[in-house]
Amino acid sequence: MIGRSGFLEWDSAFFGFPVAFIEVCHGNEIQVKAEVDKFLSAGCKLVYVFSHKPLELFDYDACQADRKRSYILPKPIFKQTDKQHFHIENHAEMLYELAYQAGIHSRYRSDPHISEDTFKQLYRVWIDNSINKGFADYVLACMEQEKAIGFITARKRNNEISIGLFATDREYRGRGIGSKLIQEIINIGANENLQVEVTTQVDNPKACKFYEDKGFEIKNEELVYHVWNL
Repeated sequence: MIGRSGFLEWDSAFFGFPVAFIEVCHGNEIQVKAEVDKFLSAGCKLVYVFSHKPLELFDYDACQADRKRSYILPKPIFKQTDKQHFHIENHAEMLYELAYQAGIHSRYRSDPHISEDTFKQLYRVWIDNSINKGFADYVLACMEQEKAIGFITARKRNNEISIGLFATDREYRGRGIGSKLIQEIINIGANENLQVEVTTQVDNPKACKFYEDKGFEIKNEELVYHVWNL
């Protein structure tokens, strides 16, 4: 059974060609391929396929670009922090390098069809749209000598606050910066009775362990395939 599917307006505008997505619930290979063929025939150059089970897409120029793992913190607990964190109103450029580090395991970097320049451009746009509240309600950064050494973005949706981008500068890791930043988001969840949600990659075991050590529980895992028609 195929779930939701359709064209993606934002992705299409960014890449400059039609992009679509398919969510696979319990579909067999024939159903999945028929849906992929539908979008490729309609002119799509890229189709994202999200599936909870492995798929054989050997008939296409396709790659398994990601294995996502979603975590949930059902009952956030407030803990006081030292308030080194600030909402970034301007100067998005100070977060660009941190954004690249946040996306190092992402599907937009692992896909060989997506260049390093395009990957970086995507994450710059993500930061810009987070600062202007298009992609995020909160953008917090930890500063040292007017340099952002860690940051986190988050957005409220329904009964959750969802973490978007999150990274500590590689030169400053091991100092508890990430723990302080995520606690700020956990505190918002605790104050507003919101669950905290975050998605990372299974291929990033350090991130998985970090969230699990903070009490996050695995919600689900999902494979993401990129199917190209170049």
